[in-house]
Amino acid sequence: MKLRFKAAFTITGLLIAFYIINFGITGHLIFNAKQAYFQDLLNDGEKSLTEVLSEETMELKSYMEFFELAYNGNNTGRIKQIMLENYHLDGFIVVKENGTRITVITNGNIPAPLKFVQMVRDAGIDGKVCGFEKLDTLYIVCADVNKEEGTAYILLDRIDENYFKELKDIYEIEVIGFVTKPDELQMKFARYIPVKSLNGETVGYITIGYEDRLEPVVLDALKKGIYVFIFLTAILSTVGYYLFDRDILGRIQRIRNYMVNIREHGFRTEKKLTDDGDDEISELLDSINLAVEEIEKNRNELQKALENLRVVNRVLRHDLLNDLTAIRGYAELGKDHCQFCDKMTCRIDKASRTIKTLGDVERIIKDSEFERFRLKEVIEDVIRNYQIDSEIKGDAEVIADAGIYSVFDNLINNSIKHGKSEKMSFEIEDEGEYIHVVVKDYGTGISETDIDKIFEEGFSLSGSTGIGLYIVKKLMEKYGGRVYAENSDRDGAVFHLYFRKPQG
Repeated sequence: MKLRFKAAFTITGLLIAFYIINFGITGHLIFNAKQAYFQDLLNDGEKSLTEVLSEETMELKSYMEFFELAYNGNNTGRIKQIMLENYHLDGFIVVKENGTRITVITNGNIPAPLKFVQMVRDAGIDGKVCGFEKLDTLYIVCADVNKEEGTAYILLDRIDENYFKELKDIYEIEVIGFVTKPDELQMKFARYIPVKSLNGETVGYITIGYEDRLEPVVLDALKKGIYVFIFLTAILSTVGYYLFDRDILGRIQRIRNYMVNIREHGFRTEKKLTDDGDDEISELLDSINLAVEEIEKNRNELQKALENLRVVNRVLRHDLLNDLTAIRGYAELGKDHCQFCDKMTCRIDKASRTIKTLGDVERIIKDSEFERFRLKEVIEDVIRNYQIDSEIKGDAEVIADAGIYSVFDNLINNSIKHGKSEKMSFEIEDEGEYIHVVVKDYGTGISETDIDKIFEEGFSLSGSTGIGLYIVKKLMEKYGGRVYAENSDRDGAVFHLYFRKPQG
């Protein structure tokens, strides 16, 4: 994957991760804030409701004292008037002479007065007590009992849906009511306030609750946040990619172009990498410039040393070959009178061949320019140095250097020396991208066990240096071609050489 795409994905991924983390944190904070918000509402609601019920009970006790005085003063009309003004005051019950005489003053809503009288008796009250009792609806019941005198005063305060609705509107509580068991509402945010009966037992719970939800303002803010997130991600990704591509990738591209230039033209370039930055890439460019300068300097020194060695090599080869030629001439003249002259001649020929091989090796390692050669002219120039019959079919131009003469010289010399060849043929064919040369030596051939080894460095069957065919292989590789050999029962050893054709 290209670096610019990696950068784009990385920047976008980091931004998305950043916003996801922010959303996660925000969501966690909102959740905690929501929990705290509803708990505060429940606390406030419970406190308000407790205060209201307490005030309601105190007010009911006050009414109880007034109603007792009014009843004993035969002012029941005032009692009825107050009960009509306070619709939730359902009834005032007076029990005399241990229940033999019961008076009920009501506004018409009390369902069964005797049940309340029985409740007070069952509670075993002696004195003033207030509590909650449940019949058709919930009531606050205040009783003033004097067992010694056999009297009881009972005041009923109805707590119904209308009463709860008033509290709900006043204190902005979503749900309020009476339940007999905790968790009956099955709401996440709910509070249950136990209420006691006249005998102190829990008769149920007044509950308040809120729906588990986010406020519309919060939801609207979250939606806007998502839109802003998408917009900012797109903008920041584009800007980040542009800046990265302009700064980092542009400078990296200059480094790449510089290295491509070195690859195509070598270190023969006077251009240096320049950069206006002050960061790691600038340091990298400076390091590359220093490395290139050092490599170029060492390369120039090595080129000079190699050139000097080539000069020395050529001079030594020239002088040695001249001296050996002279010595061989003397050995030829004196061979009739010298029993060792034939051996001297053979050793001189071998030494001359070795010196010539050094020239072939130099051609392999020398970094020379390729040029066009006509194969037929090259083969004819080489073959005339040997006393052997030859036949050349076809002709073509190939790309090589002066080492191409060594290719055919080593092949011909190897065939004569090791294959005992007296005749050779050269067939030149155009095969598209390559020129194929088939060389047949009509000699003794090569054994199947050795045919794959003959081009290896140092391989020899006759004690020679074993470098001739290795030089052929290396020169062919240098020219971008290849060589291999095979046996033929009729044609002896057959060599296949593939040369590259000139372009254009």
